[in-house]
Amino acid sequence: MAKANLSRNSKGQFVTGNEGGGSVARARVTRDKVLKALKRNSMTEADWLDRMIRHSGQDKTAKDFINRTLFPTYKAEQQPIKFNMQGETLVEKAENILAEVAKGKLSVENGVQLLRALKELGSLIEFEELASKIEKLEAQITEGFNKLTDTEDDEDDWD
Repeated sequence: MAKANLSRNSKGQFVTGNEGGGSVARARVTRDKVLKALKRNSMTEADWLDRMIRHSGQDKTAKDFINRTLFPTYKAEQQPIKFNMQGETLVEKAENILAEVAKGKLSVENGVQLLRALKELGSLIEFEELASKIEKLEAQITEGFNKLTDTEDDEDDWD
């Protein structure tokens, strides 16, 4: 793509009518767009990659762009696992998970993930219990304060 011939004055600024500035919207390059362009030019991915590497030289940004465009990284997806969760308390459930790992019915990674999930659940339960205890204490304090002020009001009536 040829550059536009824009006139400049002696200070290097664009002359009136040839501002040339402003925001330029960049095209979003996706793998599909690159593959369509390659197909139009009768090139394979390998040809294009070789050409880009030859022209990029030591430019790490260009190489990273090539890798992101042609070889996207995928996040591993784990399939759901099924096993019999036994136990009433969190400790019993954790022991059950460890037993399933020891039997080989659960992988070590899955066991660790389940144990971490149980730990987080325990933290949430603990937080909820503490919040309810604080609410009860605040209610008792308020009730005690109200009784105290009521008895002071009654004593004032006898004067």
